[in-house]
Amino acid sequence: MILAYAGVKYDDERVSGDAWAEAKTRSPMGGAPFITLENGKAYGQSLAMARYLGNVHGLGGKNAEENLLIDMVVETLNIDLLMAFMKQRGVTDEEKKAEIVKDANEKGAQWMDKLNKCVQGTDTFLGKPQTSIFEIFNAFDA
Repeated sequence: MILAYAGVKYDDERVSGDAWAEAKTRSPMGGAPFITLENGKAYGQSLAMARYLGNVHGLGGKNAEENLLIDMVVETLNIDLLMAFMKQRGVTDEEKKAEIVKDANEKGAQWMDKLNKCVQGTDTFLGKPQTSIFEIFNAFDA
């Protein structure tokens, strides 16, 4: 997403089955996603890759504090909130599953309220002059 937004040509290699066995040997952590840079080094972890590509292509914050704020928002949404909803995976009891989703929705609303307070007065987020990895990551993650 970030490379497409930045107008950078890239190879989007999607593999499955037998091809995955070979691709897995190139992955630094043995899983996907991973990125191989022009120097041949491979790196994994989607948020780490997003931060790297955002910084390389001018989509990071204007300073370390803005990067910290962007990271806080992205990680809250893509780790904390995701984990709250993931608790329902494998739960077969529909009543228990509904309780988990209700709790995740309540936590999500609380986190969004707190995050909105944190970004008030910044020029780093949606509707403002500067685009960051936050907008790109979450626009496609919705």
